[in-house]
Amino acid sequence: MRPLDLENAIHRKYPGVWQTISDLVIQGRDQWPHWCYAPVYIASVAMENYGVSMETFRDIGAVAILSAWRLTKSVYRFDPDIRDALTATPISKIPTEILFRLPEWCIYIDFQGWSAFEVAHGAFVSLEYDFDRPDDPELRITFDQDEGLMQLIPIHLVDNDLERAIRRGIEIGLQNSEKAGGILGGQVAKDISKIFDADLLNHIEEIAANASKILSLILYLCSEEPDLSGDSPPTRPKPRKTKRGLRFFHANNPSVVEVGFNLGKTIRSSVEGPGTGTSKRPHIRRAHWHTYRTGKGRAIPKLKWIAPVAVNAGGDIPVTVKNVR
Repeated sequence: MRPLDLENAIHRKYPGVWQTISDLVIQGRDQWPHWCYAPVYIASVAMENYGVSMETFRDIGAVAILSAWRLTKSVYRFDPDIRDALTATPISKIPTEILFRLPEWCIYIDFQGWSAFEVAHGAFVSLEYDFDRPDDPELRITFDQDEGLMQLIPIHLVDNDLERAIRRGIEIGLQNSEKAGGILGGQVAKDISKIFDADLLNHIEEIAANASKILSLILYLCSEEPDLSGDSPPTRPKPRKTKRGLRFFHANNPSVVEVGFNLGKTIRSSVEGPGTGTSKRPHIRRAHWHTYRTGKGRAIPKLKWIAPVAVNAGGDIPVTVKNVR
């Protein structure tokens, strides 16, 4: 399985790095929000044991992501029809509050059979905390490609406008690359300057279009009652007490979580069946924004996120409504 192969490759390349990160997390757990397992800075501290090079610099992000994913090792596979319905409507405004309900510290979404992202096997999704910008959390989407992991521009959650959030990610990336190059110097500095290119600012609309497809899937996983396989919902593990103190334990094997397969089956069987006697065919009403007016004279607008819902599917499939700041 792809993500497990990546984890094992890092383990062989940097022996002991997982335990080092775990120890650092235990020691500094109250220094950052609990929706982030280990900020990239923590991974960079752990990687100091392996020397300074362009290779180790590039691997810091992968180490941070995989250190979180390996704790639960969940792989999410979406029903194709539900996936297509979720991604059909682009997202321009991000319901940022919902994203902090990411079911695990890091998840892997399998892209198998998804023509929209043929160049990638899947994507890791996690939340990042930056010690230099404590009020500027990030959603990080990292594509798993044949040539390695490639991070989409971090989506900064201080702005619910997707294109502005991506622009901020590019601008901060350029600043960080320049800063890192200045510290490390030499050929490493030149190589780092190539990671973030100012030309990315000319492709924000394209980047946002791709990001919105993944965001739709992530938002569904963050909703109140997503259609997931398994007897118990995914969770973020807690450290356990041992003779040597608190310790995080990683999952032994990957766990495949099927997403939307019950809903997809209901939709397909209803569409293929004799019908419901109504004028409309069974279909999925797309996820969409809805504004409710409340208060005296219904003068106060409130924005809510409404998840996809089966219409005329011959079953009671509830609508999930989430308040959005």
